[in-house]
Amino acid sequence: MGEKSKVVLELRKRFRKQDISQFLDVVKIFWDDGIEAVVEMLVSEEERAIEAERLRDEKVEEMVAQIRASELHHQLNIQVPEWVDLEHAQAILIYGFIMPGSQQTFMGANKLPTEHVKVNVKNKLSERFDDHLWKKAWSWLASLDIIQSTRSRAACAHALRTRAIATTSQEGKEVLREVYIFINR
Repeated sequence: MGEKSKVVLELRKRFRKQDISQFLDVVKIFWDDGIEAVVEMLVSEEERAIEAERLRDEKVEEMVAQIRASELHHQLNIQVPEWVDLEHAQAILIYGFIMPGSQQTFMGANKLPTEHVKVNVKNKLSERFDDHLWKKAWSWLASLDIIQSTRSRAACAHALRTRAIATTSQEGKEVLREVYIFINR
């Protein structure tokens, strides 16, 4: 192995973050200007490569956080009948009423129009949202009497009950209990 090859190998050991083709281009272009010029350019390219890697890592962390947030509803441990889609029921409760990360929840007196609940769920489930599954899950949750509604001329608004009432089914009480466990995590 020639002297130049040994020097290039040693430089590569020192400057590993940058792409190999970029490393070789710098060596080829600046070799005739002396080893100091090569090292100076490699340091500059290495710093750029490290910054690009840091930005990529930040972007990946951001995407992972978004995925975790969008999948938060799966942590709600509820049982649904066979005819109800679990994910839609969970999403209605979590993104329609609880709204993690928001300073506002829609429980008790604080109500939200049906269409807004649906939009929140649709935004979170994205392409997994299905209007038919939404209607079935909404119907089931309403039948448990855990959603209180207010009708006005303009729209119908809803909130999750803060506690079970006399007409709340046992199944509804269990769902509310799981919601409170979820909230207090």
